[in-house]
Amino acid sequence: MPGSDAVNIDEGLASLLDIHGYQQHVTQSARHDPCQQPQRRDNLLDLVIMSTALATPLVSGVNVFDSHGASDNDLVVSNLSVMRHKP
Repeated sequence: MPGSDAVNIDEGLASLLDIHGYQQHVTQSARHDPCQQPQRRDNLLDLVIMSTALATPLVSGVNVFDSHGASDNDLVVSNLSVMRHKP
């Protein structure tokens, strides 16, 4: 369920994340509903959720890029700090 506006997630989901120590990292709308013309309803559909308890953040540089009409969803790009273990 979308939040109350284009840049917030649902209050129930926000509360659940807060209770369990998680943070949502996408802060701008990434979904554009073309069926809602002329009052297009944008919402924050894409979620990147990580624990706030980690000493080193795993997610940084979260950006939303326009899909230029290729989709009703924009492209969400982020940096992930993970180590690859060699065999």
